[in-house]
Amino acid sequence: MLLQRVSVHLDKLERREQALIAKAELQEGRLSQHGRRSPPRSSAKGIPEVKAGSMEALKMKQMRQKKERLSYAVERLTLQAQQRERQLRKSMAAQ
Repeated sequence: MLLQRVSVHLDKLERREQALIAKAELQEGRLSQHGRRSPPRSSAKGIPEVKAGSMEALKMKQMRQKKERLSYAVERLTLQAQQRERQLRKSMAAQ
């Protein structure tokens, strides 16, 4: 019973880790694509050049922060999974 619950929980953590890794890769791809594109023409939108540049910089900063948060979450989940595996091995060895 306990072993099954731990196994299910580890599977859930692993799926979450994979999802976060995929999100981080997606964001990284978006950041790299965004850097290759030419800057948007702000005159067509009616936004002054200064605001368009600052908005782009703000979006880039937000994307970087999100990437850092996702990387941190992936690292934390990896460490949690490793800790739970160690605990599981330790409890199995004690039995």
